[in-house]
Amino acid sequence: MNDIIQGMCYIHSSPFHSHGRLNSSNCLVDGRMLVQIADLGLWPLRRRYLAFLDPEAEEAEIRPLLWVAPEHLREPMPVNGTPKGDVYGFAIILQEIVSRLPPYHDNASDTRTVIREVRKGLNPPYRPVVESGSCNLHVLTVMQECWSEFPEERPSFELVRSRTRLLIKDFSGNLMDNLLKRMEKYSSDLEELVEERTAAFMEEKKKSEELLGQMLPKAVAEKLKRGEYIEAETFISVTICFSNVMDFAELSAKSSPLEIVNLLNGLYSLMEGIINEHDAFKVETIGESCVVVSGLPIRNGTRHAVELAKISLKIMRAMDRYHVPHRPGERLLLRFGMHTGPAAAGWPSAKVSANPNANLPCLSESFRCRGTENAALLHIRGHRQHCQPYGVEWRSHTHSHQPSHKGAARSISRIHRSPAR
Repeated sequence: MNDIIQGMCYIHSSPFHSHGRLNSSNCLVDGRMLVQIADLGLWPLRRRYLAFLDPEAEEAEIRPLLWVAPEHLREPMPVNGTPKGDVYGFAIILQEIVSRLPPYHDNASDTRTVIREVRKGLNPPYRPVVESGSCNLHVLTVMQECWSEFPEERPSFELVRSRTRLLIKDFSGNLMDNLLKRMEKYSSDLEELVEERTAAFMEEKKKSEELLGQMLPKAVAEKLKRGEYIEAETFISVTICFSNVMDFAELSAKSSPLEIVNLLNGLYSLMEGIINEHDAFKVETIGESCVVVSGLPIRNGTRHAVELAKISLKIMRAMDRYHVPHRPGERLLLRFGMHTGPAAAGWPSAKVSANPNANLPCLSESFRCRGTENAALLHIRGHRQHCQPYGVEWRSHTHSHQPSHKGAARSISRIHRSPAR
């Protein structure tokens, strides 16, 4: 509609002054979805409209008269038409736009009868039927004014443009530009939505990676994030440490389940804080028992022994200040078993847990070393000399402890960390 109004304003202000044959067949849509008005000029070459009363005229020849103003049906129309006649033709086109149907589609008459009734100049005039609710009331008013029976009552295209400007204020002037604007807005909204969803996804990804980093060694977690397969490895020398709470069964019998959970949460939070300060990894916790390993998956030479020794000593000192939350004044007694030797470890993709082979000496011996009735002792078996280069020395008397298996463990009541050599 706006393109037709703009085009007719230009024609009426040009040397042509009028179009003469404005109808929907002469309004063509180009590749940019702009309406172009065709069949302008070359009036000497035009064929005049046939008289509608000619009984020999065919339907295709008289149909263009549906867009001709009634005054031009009663009197011969100038070959170049008139501006007011163009306004009448625009009103019929507007009816087609609103209804999306041919002109006079609701009138139960053939083309000849319609033209005859329009020519009579009845009161009210014979015009297409347009329901009031089928379009904007302002558009309906403009349409009715443009097909007025009297030419002087019809508005000019300049007036029509000014009166419809409010209706098209949100549009750029052509359908293609409007579509592009809508697509740009949709694209902008979509980009904002994608950014929002991406931010939420990255936040969840960060949480997942943090959780994975807490469950697995950093090197293993990084490989899993890259989708790499983690193969089981054999390590020539690692140190594994078992620890557990003395008389835990008796304490559990005197406590509620919630009190036990709170107790273990506090204990393991304290232990993990100490473990994270060293080159070690907490494999798992089962009940009151905790398994810590150093020297895998990143080999650290012989430093693994002293790392776990330091961790054990720090935890033992921390226990002097840690009390059972629901039993004030009662302290926990821990015992530790540590062994240095070969081990195998793997992180199967189906289970995010470390799995040292329980049949290898390092794991089994560290578990057996822990199995003593003496609390607050660090029981070391294996390569004691690994601790010597790091300034750990034995100050108190050592004694051999013989569990119910082959081999003995050195039990140390107190270890002093001297300055590193």
